[in-house]
Amino acid sequence: MVSLRVPASSANLGPGFDCLGLAVALYMRCQAEFADQLQISGCPAAYQNADNLVYRAYGQAARTLGYQPRALRLHIESEVPFSHGLGSSAAAIVAGAAAAFCLHGVALDREVLLNIAAAMEGHPDNVAASVYGGLRASMREGDGFVSVPFPISAALRMTALVPPFELATMTARAALPQQVALADVVHNLSHSLVLLKALETGDMPLLTRCLQDKLHQPYRLPMMQGAGAVWEAAALQGAAVYLSGAGPTLMCLHLTEDFLSRMAAVLPEGWRCMPLAVDWQGVVLA
Repeated sequence: MVSLRVPASSANLGPGFDCLGLAVALYMRCQAEFADQLQISGCPAAYQNADNLVYRAYGQAARTLGYQPRALRLHIESEVPFSHGLGSSAAAIVAGAAAAFCLHGVALDREVLLNIAAAMEGHPDNVAASVYGGLRASMREGDGFVSVPFPISAALRMTALVPPFELATMTARAALPQQVALADVVHNLSHSLVLLKALETGDMPLLTRCLQDKLHQPYRLPMMQGAGAVWEAAALQGAAVYLSGAGPTLMCLHLTEDFLSRMAAVLPEGWRCMPLAVDWQGVVLA
């Protein structure tokens, strides 16, 4: 039996659309072994079938590695909220693909794993963070993907503000325009580059300015009832705020310990504060 632990992730970080990802200490755990027929437990009943993303990723990775996929016994437990912008699908894909390496006796090659997982996910931001851990900048290069690490200040704290509703990634992507102004592209490129230095130094005024985005947040935020007011409240409490992934979770970067209690006191009913730490390991055998 193989046991894996995969971190959740927060992608985009404002202007780094489909490029930046940050692994967070919120985990999907998966146990896998060969079986006579597919058996899945631990996750909701709706996902206990051959369409399960962990199992599909196992099959894709096995074929890529040159093996015929087999039936598995899977036990999946996840702390990652589904459809909340914290990389639940990426974690599932990384778990299944990593399981293929381990079950078929292939040494876990994270670069190959990244390419398999990113091809399935369609973009590398979340999966790179789940594969490697930490803060990653990633790009597509031809038919493959490249990811590199960046430092992040130990002084920065993270708090996710999680609403009581979901937002499917496909729905959030459908809200984006097919064409954007060149000036908006330049805005995001420049802000992403400076953002990496702001994250390294923990410079809060610079960080707040760098998280401004013109490619996705202005189109997605209006879809999320009450999120604009929560964003403003968090900013008033001293946080630099961005939409985590496709949303609807709002991620807050801050320096003070009491942000959590102050923010919890003003959140609308149903919203919750989730303090998070950076995961630096990525996918590991557990």
